[in-house]
Amino acid sequence: MINLSLSQNAEKILKTHNPFRKCFFTFRTIDKWEKKHISLIGKSFCIETPCRLNKPIILPPKLMPRRRGLNKINARIALIHSLAHIELNAIDLAWDIIARYNHYNLPLKFYDDWMGVAKDEAIHFLMLSKRLQDMGANYGDLDAHDGLWDAAKKTKKSLIDRLAIVPMYFEARGLDVSPHMIEKLSKANDHKSVKCLTRIYNDEINHVKIGEFWFRWVCKKNKKNPEKTWQKTINKFFKTEIELPRNNKAREKANMSVYLSYIS
Repeated sequence: MINLSLSQNAEKILKTHNPFRKCFFTFRTIDKWEKKHISLIGKSFCIETPCRLNKPIILPPKLMPRRRGLNKINARIALIHSLAHIELNAIDLAWDIIARYNHYNLPLKFYDDWMGVAKDEAIHFLMLSKRLQDMGANYGDLDAHDGLWDAAKKTKKSLIDRLAIVPMYFEARGLDVSPHMIEKLSKANDHKSVKCLTRIYNDEINHVKIGEFWFRWVCKKNKKNPEKTWQKTINKFFKTEIELPRNNKAREKANMSVYLSYIS
């Protein structure tokens, strides 16, 4: 049996339609990597969109229905479903960054870090899917949007852009809103969902921290100032004024505080 390279394994995962098999392949690939059964050698690849099942139906972000309050079970199902879809995209984003930019001559720690992220995201997806089942629903029952993957497509040509926009902007924004969601779920006495979101929140602080570490590493390798480069990248991708972050404590833990003064 011929062992696939790390890039080939990543491509296989991205082309896996079933999200639960995607998680299974994620765990199995990481296990093989840790046992040194997978070679790093392999060409980078380009995949426009990860493979998906027919459901959930993907809508433009502007057409997604708004959630109002979390006191009712349907609103909480909608919240958990949207988070599960984000985590599914996050699995693919981790594998995409591993394989797409492997021509950057990156150290092994880069691959170890992002496989750790992929593993966490797979655990999060399975955890949220189980929570949906507890509430009488399944992943795919509701519509979803792919705003996060759209950001990945726009940054596919530059590792600096990818790190600045996906972990250091979108995932960092998740740190801003998570405490409020956890608080509202707690008031609704949905303690199982609180437990899920608290686990995800703590893991995501580390994921943003990993993104910031490698952003700074690539910037310094290319003799760029990290803070100014981040500001320039954010301004390039977002033409409107950016709302200041609320959760500075989590951003501080993720080494993002130094960038706050660069948001205008």
